[in-house]
Amino acid sequence: MLTSLRKHHGLLIAAGIVCVVVNRQGLGPLWFTGVALLLLGGALRWAAWRRQRPRQDRPPSPVGIPVEGRWQALNGPATKVPSH
Repeated sequence: MLTSLRKHHGLLIAAGIVCVVVNRQGLGPLWFTGVALLLLGGALRWAAWRRQRPRQDRPPSPVGIPVEGRWQALNGPATKVPSH
């Protein structure tokens, strides 16, 4: 369930904003609910951000260059074909 909530943290933040904005009672139950939803959504967003960061225990692995050979610009001065 926490993973599902973590994926939809934006909905919790949006619901919290709506609760705070439409509140007409001052510091009433709707305002506290909105603030709680904002805090929960922010905490879940932070947790999702932490899980997506690369691990620091191993260095990045080098990879080869994905392209090689001669490059030529398409529709450029080298092809003498107008682009329009």
